[in-house]
Amino acid sequence: MLPKHLTQHVHNVETKTATTPDHKAVKLSLKLSHVIRGPGLWKFNNSFLKDKNYLTLITESYPIISEKYANIVDKRLRWELIKMEIRSITISFAARKAKEFRKQESDLQKRLDEIGKSISNSCDNQNIEDKLKEFDKLKNELNRLYEIKGKGAIFRSKARWVEYGEKPTKYFFNMEKKSYNKNAISELKRYS
Repeated sequence: MLPKHLTQHVHNVETKTATTPDHKAVKLSLKLSHVIRGPGLWKFNNSFLKDKNYLTLITESYPIISEKYANIVDKRLRWELIKMEIRSITISFAARKAKEFRKQESDLQKRLDEIGKSISNSCDNQNIEDKLKEFDKLKNELNRLYEIKGKGAIFRSKARWVEYGEKPTKYFFNMEKKSYNKNAISELKRYS
């Protein structure tokens, strides 16, 4: 009667007499408070290995980090601490890069809207050609960003097959969402 993902939010269930003699009314109280998410499981985005800025950042940071933990005798502990520092640097790099990506996408969208309005309100045929060229250029750039975003969704959705040349569609974004919901730990049960 209730979808499985809502069972953990059930606060109270009561059955009451209904107007029809062979039925009962079910009163269901749900407690839908905002679930605070933890840090989650971090996975390295290996596309950063193609980013020269990331490689430079790690190349410059590694000697400093290595020197910081040079006095630790246990090699395994030292290696874990170095990895922890690199992970921290990588997470902040990824957050900064994602913020820049969102800003670039937003700026492109705003600029496209401005040019679109300008084209539709323009009476000057001479200047409209330049605006149309810029509009097409910006549109191609935005499509390139959407392709990058789509590749990420395909990867995160853990799709087992993707046809060559297939565009990222709502299907992959839904698969990504389903994969996230399947792997999210929303409650723990303790058995005695």
